[in-house]
Amino acid sequence: MSEAENNNVEKPIDKKAERRLVRQKIRRRNRIIAFAVLFLVLAVIGVGAFFGIKVVMGLDRNTATQEEIIPTPTPTEVVEETEIVDMTPESVEETEEVVEEPEVTEEVNEQSDEELLEEMVRSMIEEMTLEEKVAGLFILSPEILTGQGNVTKAGDGTKNALEQYPIGGIVYSKQNIKSEDQLKTMIDSTISFNRYPMFIAVSEAGGSDGNMSSLKVESTMTEKEVAAEGNSSTSFDNFNTIGNYLVANGFNLDFAPVADVMSNGASDSFGEDASNVSTMVASAIGGLKEAGVFSCVKSFPGKGYVDGNPNQELASTERTKEQMLESELLPFQAAIEAGTDMIMVGHFSAPELTEDNMPCSLSKAVMTELLRNEMGYDGIIITEAMNVSSITQYYAADEVAVKALKAGADMILMPENFQTAFDAVVAAVQNGTIDERRIDDSLCRVYKVKYRDTLEN
Repeated sequence: MSEAENNNVEKPIDKKAERRLVRQKIRRRNRIIAFAVLFLVLAVIGVGAFFGIKVVMGLDRNTATQEEIIPTPTPTEVVEETEIVDMTPESVEETEEVVEEPEVTEEVNEQSDEELLEEMVRSMIEEMTLEEKVAGLFILSPEILTGQGNVTKAGDGTKNALEQYPIGGIVYSKQNIKSEDQLKTMIDSTISFNRYPMFIAVSEAGGSDGNMSSLKVESTMTEKEVAAEGNSSTSFDNFNTIGNYLVANGFNLDFAPVADVMSNGASDSFGEDASNVSTMVASAIGGLKEAGVFSCVKSFPGKGYVDGNPNQELASTERTKEQMLESELLPFQAAIEAGTDMIMVGHFSAPELTEDNMPCSLSKAVMTELLRNEMGYDGIIITEAMNVSSITQYYAADEVAVKALKAGADMILMPENFQTAFDAVVAAVQNGTIDERRIDDSLCRVYKVKYRDTLEN
């Protein structure tokens, strides 16, 4: 790459500088809040004093007038005057309660941190073009991004693609990872080519045959092996180890842990006991979080009782909502409470939830009504990979991308044809099929996760 080209490559964002800038904004906002509260308190005291003086002067004038007209007050009048005087301390107490506001100020400051992050993200989104916004809702493999096969380096193809489509993230698999040096160079180059922060993702849940197995990494356990020990600290430690070597190699997002309550004893699960799976999932999220890795729990609403392979065919589960609430949905609720950053929705159908055979990844009843509204999840919702046969044999890439976003997904993973899907979403916003505010809301969730650490000390 020539020196001129190097100069045109945007450098990675200096997060330390961002943190200093955000903390300065927070301090300025806190000072303004403090001065406003002080002014309010002084104003209350001043107004109280003013009216207190007027009341006292009014009482003096009334007393003098009454003495001129009626020299000797009756016993009843003495009682009335005593009752008026006795109310004065209560008025003073009420004034003192108005003055005491340190706890309220602290609550305002805590809320302002989240508000500041939202304000920062919204301001950035306002400056983006529609095309940049839409691109930010996709996570692609390097092969889908470049149109090339078996990508192991980020060259001109990656650079040109990211300049045109600043996507939200890229996901690597075993075929892309050959050595630590090769991986680091590829990831560093990819990040430098994109003008916005990216998710650098991999699906890694432990064991000797994972996507990172070609590297010399510390031995880890599968979820099934972790569950056999029956200790939540083992889950935390195992995923903390996974998180640490992901960070060391340039990743910031793990498509893990698997939160399915498996009835068939599958190896990619913590087992068939919903309570135990819930505990293990929450601990795994904590381990990744401590290492500095975003977690993506999968596959909502739980495919442990699904009949068939959701990646190869339109599989389904006949479980009722009541049954799921007592089993499959428990680990996902635990994941939400543990602060998972992302939840992946599966392609299988759940007719008892959707009242049709629509895949959950395209269902408003599943993503918006159940996950978002009923379960209270406000993080990122992402679909499973859209290039699998269970989707492609029924839906075109443009149709499925628009359907997923309208149903409540925030991000789309690996469409069969990215160009077709991208163009369809842009057109849907332009013709009013999708409200642009809907795109902004999803992108806001995405960037609030990406910039979350800017408000941390």
